[in-house]
Amino acid sequence: MERGRCCFVAWCFAATLWLLIGLENAWPLTLVGAEVAPASTPPPTCSAAGMESVPVVRNDSGWAISLLVPRSSIIPSDVAVLINDGDQQSIVAGQYFQLRHAIPDANMIHLRLPITPTKGANYAISTEEFAALKAQVDARLGENIQAYAITWTQPYMVLGGPAGAVGITSAFTYGYDSAAARPSRYFNSATYHPYTDFHIRPAMMLAGYTPQDVVSLIDRGASAQNILPTGNGYFIRTTDARRSDPRYAAFRAVVGKWNHRNGLNMNVIDNSAGAGRDYIKNTPHVLFYQTGLERVPAIDSNQYVPGALADHLTSFGGELLASSQMSILDWIKAGATASYGTVTEPTANPAKFPQPVVLVSQYFYGNTALEAYNKSVLVPYQGVFVGEPLARPFGTKAYFAHGVLSIKTSIPKKGVPYALIAGKSCSGPFTTLQSNISVSPDSYTIIRDSTGFHPYYQLIED
Repeated sequence: MERGRCCFVAWCFAATLWLLIGLENAWPLTLVGAEVAPASTPPPTCSAAGMESVPVVRNDSGWAISLLVPRSSIIPSDVAVLINDGDQQSIVAGQYFQLRHAIPDANMIHLRLPITPTKGANYAISTEEFAALKAQVDARLGENIQAYAITWTQPYMVLGGPAGAVGITSAFTYGYDSAAARPSRYFNSATYHPYTDFHIRPAMMLAGYTPQDVVSLIDRGASAQNILPTGNGYFIRTTDARRSDPRYAAFRAVVGKWNHRNGLNMNVIDNSAGAGRDYIKNTPHVLFYQTGLERVPAIDSNQYVPGALADHLTSFGGELLASSQMSILDWIKAGATASYGTVTEPTANPAKFPQPVVLVSQYFYGNTALEAYNKSVLVPYQGVFVGEPLARPFGTKAYFAHGVLSIKTSIPKKGVPYALIAGKSCSGPFTTLQSNISVSPDSYTIIRDSTGFHPYYQLIED
């Protein structure tokens, strides 16, 4: 019966989109497992400030189990979804994103932009038009909103202010005047409340060449949830020294930091002498791919893990639809889940591009793609972040089998002691099952408890 209801919901949604875009513009809608349904909701559980609920994905006890762990990211109710009602692709993206992540209706902000998306034009919005647009958005946001998901592909930059061309994600986050060019206070921060702590709302564009590209992107982001991948990461120094040398030392550092047992499978490739290839080809399980080239060959020959992040340091990758170089939308079309590029000449300044150690670290410790990418760029005003904002492959996964609770998690950080406690109700009393849990740096932490069934567990800072 439940399966039948989901199929009916899927049919209704597909029919709605068909009516929305019209028969002549219809495209084959990708339905995950032949069904479209919101992200699965765990059974009723406890809640606590600074904590999040983790579903126990396999449980042979016959009874519901609640597990709370320290929170490490924004959540769907934190995100405002900006929709251009004059753009069919934006409407589709907003509706589908809401469906897959159960975004509250109150967070859906409908706008009518002063320009109409047209191929070959309208890639930029003026500062005056943007100011009016931002004022509309701000008037409708509550203090709870911490970030933006922008559902249109154009406009993707703001022109006319003293900072020059500013990526629209940065304009929404930091503004478009000269102050936007300052180093970001959000860079490599530990917060999952950027508006509360810094009075900024970081943004990411749900953009793509076609509606199908965006639907597939959202599917990848939703399916990435807590898959806890081990890699693979590829960081390539190419024969293009101007574009790859600025991050080469950082490439080596990120591989040295993460490529170990219980860490991630990371690879640095130095092809500066030209003896091999400047790119990977026909490579499976790609999770991170960072390089420096004007155009990156063979990206569509690789297989990308849901939640994969990929970018190339070049001048105009953020010119989404009019670039003389490879657009970062090519990464999205090829199967990556998020990317970053600049809309105007940044020079080969590594501060204006994602820093590998920060990007990987923030992602591994449980940030969403929106947070990890935004936190990885020190001076982001010339760039745009594109991808599935709530993609979050790292975090915590738990199982209960034969009286043993097993937890695998990436969120504990070195130097912070943790304890596993359990009780018979949300409010306790709680018994300490394990304390002073060992945490290895930059590694997955495995916790097993064999004291038998408990209905309520919490992993807490000790």
